[in-house]
Amino acid sequence: MGIVAGAGLALGPGATLPAAAQPQDDAQPAGHRSDRTTIQMLIFDGFEVTDALAPFDTWKIAGHLGAPIDTRLVALNDASEVTALDGVRVKPTAPFSPFADILVVPGAPALVRSGQQPPGLNAVLTAWRSAHRTLATVCTGAVHAARAGVLTGRNVNTHRSSHDVIRALGVNLVKARVVDDGNIISSGGVTSGIDLALHLIERYAGPPHALATEEVLEYERRGTVWRLPWRIP
Repeated sequence: MGIVAGAGLALGPGATLPAAAQPQDDAQPAGHRSDRTTIQMLIFDGFEVTDALAPFDTWKIAGHLGAPIDTRLVALNDASEVTALDGVRVKPTAPFSPFADILVVPGAPALVRSGQQPPGLNAVLTAWRSAHRTLATVCTGAVHAARAGVLTGRNVNTHRSSHDVIRALGVNLVKARVVDDGNIISSGGVTSGIDLALHLIERYAGPPHALATEEVLEYERRGTVWRLPWRIP
């Protein structure tokens, strides 16, 4: 899918338009369904449960309702089980694939506060962005992505507790509940991950599927989706 830049529109305070849009026409493996969107939620020790599992469940519901979305819970370093914040243990539902359409990174508050990165995350994110694939972050997952060097100069939001941290890492902070910067999509803290999930359903599967999923969740989106003046054909 190509990305077409618009012109003559104000981007808002603190936001910038990247010099060039990233192509997303990478070769796919045999059997890849180009008519479906595959989303991988990446989990690792210390991740915040709501950041990861609320969006994951939202996409699963959308898929059950007929949206052309396939969702996987994948573990960093192919771990068979990871321990989330506060000791919740979670097993992945599938192995990591470098050919998925979207990779989503949740936050990990304790790691963010200590300045640590999940082992192996930097290499995964660097390779993902080098392949020009879409990356999404929930809450302080943006801090991990910024520390990996893949958000420099991009328009992003994160949990309010990390606004100063993200600015210091060379990211343009946009204080919207969901920020759609083309092939970088991010949300603010915790529950805004549900809004990000519904936005991705609308963007890739259409408003009827997003609305149907909202009705099952009995959840109404709030806040603003900040978007660049781009169009995704």
